[in-house]
Amino acid sequence: MQWALGAAFSLAFGLAALALKAVDKRGMAAGVCVGTAAYAGFGFSGFALLILFVALGSLRWKRGKKRVRRSARHALANGAVGALLGLTAAALPTPPSALTAAFAGSFAAAAADTVSGEVGQAWGGCPVLISTFRPVAKGENGGVTWVGFIAGAAAAGVMGLTAAALGMNVSFEAVLAGGAAGNIADSLLGATLERRGLIGNSAVNFACAGVGAAVSALLSMSMLG
Repeated sequence: MQWALGAAFSLAFGLAALALKAVDKRGMAAGVCVGTAAYAGFGFSGFALLILFVALGSLRWKRGKKRVRRSARHALANGAVGALLGLTAAALPTPPSALTAAFAGSFAAAAADTVSGEVGQAWGGCPVLISTFRPVAKGENGGVTWVGFIAGAAAAGVMGLTAAALGMNVSFEAVLAGGAAGNIADSLLGATLERRGLIGNSAVNFACAGVGAAVSALLSMSMLG
């Protein structure tokens, strides 16, 4: 039943996003897969958290900025970690709290990264490279601003509060910390490996979600211990 409901909700949401030109066809297909896995593992609460991430990432923080259709690569880079955790949870009789925290932390990190970049470029002023603190042009890999970082932390906090409000067995502090850690990891990778052409943006986003998941899970286990 969980799989069927997840597929139905995900397909409906995907078709709506396609009609609004927020995604292309492959992006919709990838999003349906991620959404189905999220619902199968964590029920409607997990699916709702995924939708919140999509909503935060779709906001137009800068007037006049052209909206880009999301592709399958974008959907998987940000959602593959959460999808894998959803599949793992679906295979277990009762998912442990650390697994639920990891799921929430992965999307908190993805949301923090997306929002920090958008808000930082719109209102953050001149960014600095996180590895050297030297000024760089807006949009440069690894460029950060305090405004963007605070906005990203706020987005992670919203994800944590929402997860708790939805009844997910997570700690707000663990999700917030995971989101912030993932965002920092994203910037560090962007300032080093990505700037050198050793990895692409999709790999950086995947790592961002992975770090968020790992930090949230570890903190969740330490709090329980």
